[in-house]
Amino acid sequence: MDWYRITLSMQDVAAGETARLQDKFIHAVNQNTAANDMQMYALNVDDRPYSVFYFSPGCGEIILKQFLDYQPAACGPPNLDDLMLLVGQGGGAT
Repeated sequence: MDWYRITLSMQDVAAGETARLQDKFIHAVNQNTAANDMQMYALNVDDRPYSVFYFSPGCGEIILKQFLDYQPAACGPPNLDDLMLLVGQGGGAT
């Protein structure tokens, strides 16, 4: 199963898009019976001109149906040491 990545520009971040994305994801998790398999992470690297968010494989259906306006991209698993858990229960995502 794929991970998914959403990238926001610094202009999007300044306009509050990070909070909107996170709130939308929280709402999706609360509506989903498989919520234990759903995590949202932020790439914890400061020297980039954009923000990157990763979604665990359990999010695939939700991301592809409800987050298309954010242009999610399928990707391989990120290095979990580089991520900060924003939403969900961490530790078991692969």
